[in-house]
Amino acid sequence: DPDKAFTIFVRRPEYVEVPEGYTLIEYKPGLHFVDNIFLQGNTVLYLHAGAFLVAKKPAGPTGEISNAFIYANAADNLKIVGHGVIDFSQLPWHARRGVYIGNSNGVEMNGVTLINASSWASTFMYCKNLTVRDCIIFGYRTNSDAYAVCSCEDGEIVDCFARSGDDLFEVKTYSAPLKNI
Repeated sequence: DPDKAFTIFVRRPEYVEVPEGYTLIEYKPGLHFVDNIFLQGNTVLYLHAGAFLVAKKPAGPTGEISNAFIYANAADNLKIVGHGVIDFSQLPWHARRGVYIGNSNGVEMNGVTLINASSWASTFMYCKNLTVRDCIIFGYRTNSDAYAVCSCEDGEIVDCFARSGDDLFEVKTYSAPLKNI
């Protein structure tokens, strides 16, 4: 019965390595209501299995890239990892992007699940050495694009899943050319 369908994911156990000199931001299992997460270089954001983050509506102007739930710009060596979930369901349409990483080198997103983004779920713009692996994105709204790789160089998206009301896996170029995606 298509009205009662469900999706099952079987995943490898999580193993998270925090390199020496990196800052660790972690969310342990449980419910967390979060305003936003700003990442700086040399940071590991670890969402433990069982961590459920609910995105709050931004205090500033909605729709701005700088109001993305997870935001980093010019921040090299970033890892967003773990089997936690980020839920955007309580946000109005276009309130904020999910994950925005721009102008960064050495970016990894591995294992996280994003649900019902109010705008683009994950955006990587002008990044180098990008790896997105084993991530899951569920969405239903228009403009809830799943994986957007824009003007990046040396990047890959591997073993990921997307169901959305808009684009799923997209590669775009703006002022800089794409290379080796």
